[in-house]
Amino acid sequence: MYKSEKIKLLLRGYFEGKLNEAEKEHLFFLIHQEDLEEAAFCEQYKVWEESQDRKRDIPSEKIFDGIKRELKITDDKLKEDDLILKGLKYNQLHSRRAIINKCLRYAAIIVIASLVSGIAYFTISKLKTGDVALHEITVPYGSRISIMLNDSSRIWVNSGSRLTYPSHFGEGKREVYLEGEAFFDIQKNPSQPFYVKTSDIDIKVLGTRFNVKSYPEEDIIETTLISGQLMLLPKQFNETDGRQTVLHSNQKAYYSKDARKLELSKQEYIKDIKPASKETSNLVKTKTIENIEYMTIETSWKDELLIFRDEPFSSLARRLERWYGVEIILNDSEVGDYKFTGTIRNETIEQAMKAFSVASSIDYTIDQSRIIITKKYTLNKSR
Repeated sequence: MYKSEKIKLLLRGYFEGKLNEAEKEHLFFLIHQEDLEEAAFCEQYKVWEESQDRKRDIPSEKIFDGIKRELKITDDKLKEDDLILKGLKYNQLHSRRAIINKCLRYAAIIVIASLVSGIAYFTISKLKTGDVALHEITVPYGSRISIMLNDSSRIWVNSGSRLTYPSHFGEGKREVYLEGEAFFDIQKNPSQPFYVKTSDIDIKVLGTRFNVKSYPEEDIIETTLISGQLMLLPKQFNETDGRQTVLHSNQKAYYSKDARKLELSKQEYIKDIKPASKETSNLVKTKTIENIEYMTIETSWKDELLIFRDEPFSSLARRLERWYGVEIILNDSEVGDYKFTGTIRNETIEQAMKAFSVASSIDYTIDQSRIIITKKYTLNKSR
């Protein structure tokens, strides 16, 4: 797989001291990916250990101290961040510790440094509004995380998203700011209503489970309500002028930023969705999905599933970019109109693209993190 090979090359460069700052940062980011296997560390360490390039007079402790200085890490900070990591679903801390136990010291140094740098990447951005400290989480493409707020509300943040929230909620209303996509499971507190603020619409919550998608490059702000009740207020109106819209369980709202128009529809659950029509391509055979009664296409991402039904490849490509952390280029506009139905669970980007190609007239070329999509052309053979 191209990602594993890329990590091996970066690890070798790191061991040899040849990486620049940008390459180090990229290595730390790749280490966070859930499909990273311990063999990528151990194998490359073994290659480096046995090579003539290793500087044997430099002890591992010295390298580790250098990493800590570079990242401004203290021993107390390592312990503190270790606790924070337990709240971030994507890190799989236990598997990282298994890697540390099985690999030698140099691999352990890389893992520890990457975990701490990941905390810096996701949580160290701090702002201040008056006396309240705000945390800003930025989730890169290819990653998804889960956090717990101080009121025991839980938020899952999707790839390519930014969430800003206070370190603690005071006595007034609870507010968070979202750019991108997140799923919310909010603790009910009528005396402290919860607000999700996006670029063009505010969402008032009394205690409920719902999904909001508000990417800046997309016209539609999409709100999917699983349970409870929401109040939607486009920012051109005031909350007191009676122009808000109430969203009930199993409803879905679409707000067009360009048209400044709000529309509602009924939400379909996965169990209610009809099989794909003959005109669409089924990528994956039917799989057993837990909690299917309450899962929707819009919320499946938080359970590590990418589900699509009769979706044009033009919009699916954007979801794949965020899901895998790649860039997808459509060299033929006709390809963007192809519709697909399927489910992606643990498939790699290579496996997914192969499935798309087998099921349709799509052809593709993978060049590191860039995928170029073209249309297949068949040659007519003359007799």
